[in-house]
Amino acid sequence: MGQSIHDLDLSGVLTSLLEIIRRYNITLPPPFSLLLRTLVELDGTARQLSPEFSLAEVFGPFYSTMIRRRLSVRRIFGRLQHAYRDWERLVETLPRDLGDVLRRVRDGTFSVHLDLRHIDPVINRLVLGVMTSALFVGSSLLWSMKAPPAIAGISVFGGAGYLMAAYLGWRLLRAIKKSGDINSKK
Repeated sequence: MGQSIHDLDLSGVLTSLLEIIRRYNITLPPPFSLLLRTLVELDGTARQLSPEFSLAEVFGPFYSTMIRRRLSVRRIFGRLQHAYRDWERLVETLPRDLGDVLRRVRDGTFSVHLDLRHIDPVINRLVLGVMTSALFVGSSLLWSMKAPPAIAGISVFGGAGYLMAAYLGWRLLRAIKKSGDINSKK
């Protein structure tokens, strides 16, 4: 505390932050990790161009503006109003909802519905993929150990396993391609 912006070593701060992230296996959200990477690269490039350049000095005005916005009375008051409305809604509806749940439990009519749409094809593909990879690894072991019976130094069962794994892999890829975009939300 009490340190001027000129004395702040931003590259040292970023390096220490990255070391902490690695040491404790912290998983960052992608936008934050991209921002951190950009800052490290920007600071390194700026230091190569001009050793007396300070990225922290450039960020100073933006930081002040951000703090003023975050701590503004209007924003704090708006957040308090929002929280008050949420708590008010909870206090109004909780006794009724809790009574309804307890009544259903008492009557034996309480049930939980899980809607697992399109899960069967996903599980089937997952099982087929695991079986294909296991067959491929097992066939590789048989082939490499030249397990008998062997023809021309190639294990018959290893070669047959490779062919079967290739066929199953082809079927799996065809099924995935036929189903369409893997990220679609139908």
